[in-house]
Amino acid sequence: MANGVDGVNKPRRIKFDVEIYADTVCPWCYIGKKSLDSAIDTYTTRYPDDVFDIAWRPFILWPNMAISAYDKLSPIVKMFGPVRAPGVFERLEANGLEQGIRFQWRGRMGNSIDSHKLIMLAQEKDRAIA
Repeated sequence: MANGVDGVNKPRRIKFDVEIYADTVCPWCYIGKKSLDSAIDTYTTRYPDDVFDIAWRPFILWPNMAISAYDKLSPIVKMFGPVRAPGVFERLEANGLEQGIRFQWRGRMGNSIDSHKLIMLAQEKDRAIA
C-alpha cells in the first residue's frame, strides 16, 4: 500500500489514538494543546478521511496546592525562583501568541483536581453516547 492507497486506489482511513497527559492550569500544556489542534487541522486538510481520537489524561502539576484560589503567578515563581520567573513568563507569552493565546497573569486560580474530574466525566459520557 503506497502513499496511503490500497490496491484498488481507494484511500485508506487511518485512525490516530493520541493520549495526552496535561494539567488544566498549566500554560505550557495549553500551548501544546493549541499547537496539536493546529497540526491536526493542517493534516486533516490534506487527509480528510483520517481520524484523530484524543484522550485526555490527568496530570496534576501542583498536587499540593490548596483547593482554594491562589495568585496565578505564585506557582511559577515558586518553581523557577524570582530571578528566572520573568524570563519564563516572557517565553510563555511569546509562545502563547504564536498559538493565538493571550495569557492573563493577574487574578487567581485554584487546584486543578476538580477540573480533571469534570474532564473524565465528560469523556465517560461521550463514550456512553458513542
